[in-house]
Amino acid sequence: MFTMANIRERFGYALQAPSKMWDKPVLLPETVNGPVQHQGVALTPIPLPHGSWPCLGWRIGNMAWLTDLSHIPDSSLPLLEGLELLFLDCLNADPYPSHLCVAQSLEWAARIGARRTVLIHMTHKLEYQALGAQCPPGVEVGFDGWRAELPIA
Repeated sequence: MFTMANIRERFGYALQAPSKMWDKPVLLPETVNGPVQHQGVALTPIPLPHGSWPCLGWRIGNMAWLTDLSHIPDSSLPLLEGLELLFLDCLNADPYPSHLCVAQSLEWAARIGARRTVLIHMTHKLEYQALGAQCPPGVEVGFDGWRAELPIA
């Protein structure tokens, strides 16, 4: 798999087995091929492109986290139906090859139709108040320290 090969190449030390000389970090890779359950909550991978790289967003109950994406494939849209809360990539004002820009983020937010969408993963080039003024009802700008109760169902 592309992603694991990339992780092994860049961060192979993190995948070493624990020993007397090495105990942190120790990560155990797992391939995810579909929804999994954790403490009764469904975690559903959402296939997304991050430019030319495959990536996953996640649906956790009635919430989804979509960052590091450049597009949402039609095949992934049904996995995003009926969301209460959507966290959505919004890198900057200008188009970028591996992320959504403001206009794209607002278009996807409208198309997905979550009850509430929070724009995330922004550069310093986007000013909070100015971006917030562009947001339609139901869309808001996230910020460091932003907190929400997850609408897990």
